[in-house]
Amino acid sequence: MVFLLLLGLTLLCLGQNPPAQNPSLPPANDQEEAPVSRAPNQPGDTVQVPGQAPPVEKEDSGVFVIKKKVEEVVLHATVVDQNQRLVTNLQQGAFTVYEDGKPQQITSFRREDIPVAIGIVIDNSGSMRDKRPAVNQAAINLVRASNPQDEVFIVNFNDEYYLDQDFTSNLNQLREGLDRIESRGGTALYDALVASADHL
Repeated sequence: MVFLLLLGLTLLCLGQNPPAQNPSLPPANDQEEAPVSRAPNQPGDTVQVPGQAPPVEKEDSGVFVIKKKVEEVVLHATVVDQNQRLVTNLQQGAFTVYEDGKPQQITSFRREDIPVAIGIVIDNSGSMRDKRPAVNQAAINLVRASNPQDEVFIVNFNDEYYLDQDFTSNLNQLREGLDRIESRGGTALYDALVASADHL
């Protein structure tokens, strides 16, 4: 997923947070057996499989175990309301997944913070001269609070736009990009947004 943030007189976020729900589903094949919660390949593990007797193998420890190959389809879902705001409080029962018109069983359901790509676009015009320290700190706080694997780039703009730091998760490099301040000239906002969206 990708996000574009615009920092100016106020911190304006254009985008969304990482996905909030990640339901996981078994394959549509009706012949597949129900998946188990973990692979039964540890000594002492046993699994009762309905409908057939899977092969029984003897481990080196002398303990007999049953092994069954189970495939799981992982689906990532992001839910927003009519105003494009994230909805993060839904439970598993709020989701129904179909394959070829047939409802599928959701075998696991969890929320995860997955890495994303972020573009931070900052007003570097003359009107921002006294505000840039606070804006820079807000940008660093955002990155610090995000997933450590997120990758961020920095664009500063006044009369023109400048890619002052390409994609990185290194806070020191991001600080260097933010510190390239030339608070002068006009505000090429639309040019900066179009170029940043293209780069993203």
